Amino acid sequence: MIKRFFSFLLFIVFIFTAYSFLPATQHSAEAKYKKKVYRKAKIKKVRKKVKRAFRKVKRKKVVQKKIRKVQRIHEPAYRLPARTGTIIQKYTLEEGADEAEAARIVSELKSLGADDASINVETSALQVKFNAGKLSAVGIMKKLKDLGFTVKRID
Repeated sequence: MIKRFFSFLLFIVFIFTAYSFLPATQHSAEAKYKKKVYRKAKIKKVRKKVKRAFRKVKRKKVVQKKIRKVQRIHEPAYRLPARTGTIIQKYTLEEGADEAEAARIVSELKSLGADDASINVETSALQVKFNAGKLSAVGIMKKLKDLGFTVKRID
């Protein structure tokens, strides 16, 4: 038992002496200087990353502004300027429509909020009378597209 205790004690002394010679445990001026340099390098890397991130955000904002400008220039033709009051708008149905489809389109547009809608089946011309405060030309175009018709606005 005593032999085991002394061998264990010798083992512990050996470990501590070996551990004290490791370079990570040395607290010399050189080790402190290395740590300082490493910290500065790490801070510089972080600063560079932050600068890059800000540049990316700035670029993104510039690109978004350019996209908005282009979107304003190339707005679809069916978007009308904001007006109020009653508007009469004319459209052409590219595929045409028979009597049943025409009745369905008229009923759908009236349920959407149009004051009056009429279709000339022979010429495939659609005329819609609506209040611009309640309904828009864009809403009418979307509804007709949902019904499965390709429509062009007539000026």
